[in-house]
Amino acid sequence: MKILVFFLFSFALQATPYELAEEYQRLSDKLFERYIHEEDSLLLGHHYVLKSCQSFPYYRSIDPPTEGHPLMAKNLKDSLATVSRCLEKRDFKKPVLKTLSRLAKIIGSQQTKTLTCNYGVTNSFFAVASDEEQGAHQDHGLPPHPSVIFDTNRIAGNWHLGMDEEGRQNAYNFYGGRIPLEDIISGMPHPLRKPNQNPSSLIFHEMTHWTGEKHFPKDHLDSVYLIQFCCFSHSQIPEEAREFSCRLLEDEQAWAPQEKERVEYLKKREFFKKVKALKDLYHHQ
Repeated sequence: MKILVFFLFSFALQATPYELAEEYQRLSDKLFERYIHEEDSLLLGHHYVLKSCQSFPYYRSIDPPTEGHPLMAKNLKDSLATVSRCLEKRDFKKPVLKTLSRLAKIIGSQQTKTLTCNYGVTNSFFAVASDEEQGAHQDHGLPPHPSVIFDTNRIAGNWHLGMDEEGRQNAYNFYGGRIPLEDIISGMPHPLRKPNQNPSSLIFHEMTHWTGEKHFPKDHLDSVYLIQFCCFSHSQIPEEAREFSCRLLEDEQAWAPQEKERVEYLKKREFFKKVKALKDLYHHQ
């Protein structure tokens, strides 16, 4: 038992890109070794529970629930395989590999990992994930860590749920009358928002937060967005921007251990600003 614990600890700290690629492919391959349908959930390998996600990925107020659980399971499996292929091609630096190693360890652990859905629960974020420090965000109804709740109304690009007439009028005024009032309907498609086009990418993004990684820390780059933009394709992210994300993850100086020199390097080249610009492109185009 001690040897196994030592091996897992050593792997989490020292795994090479090739070893991590193999581990993520193994996690993907074994995900469906358990595949049990229950009334409101789907139980998978690695102690995953997909719950209340019949409408995944897109909630439509006029449509019946879809086969959301099998689709989410496929997206989850694909996300792990996609990151495996990404690791085979790229030379990510040690802090990035450490984050991906921690996530692989969480996924392969005995902990229950819950992916659940609720349309309209955030009305601003695509999803909310737990992390080790905060546990579950109780205001969003998250299960215990590690877990994610997906807002399928927001992922669909719909108007906020629960809008009253005052809310509709406020939205009409906000857009300066460019959107007719009759097109502002709670739970129906927003003409200026696009649905999230890559649910696999979104699932992996949220799971990365399980490692404790936050968005836009002051002392290093946002590895959550950069891994997402590098490894997954998005119609709103041009190929050159995707390649730029990968190069940042491979940049030795961008992940150097000396904080002062690293931050100076990142600020001088405006890398913080450039990553935020990619985030805006991803969310708002």
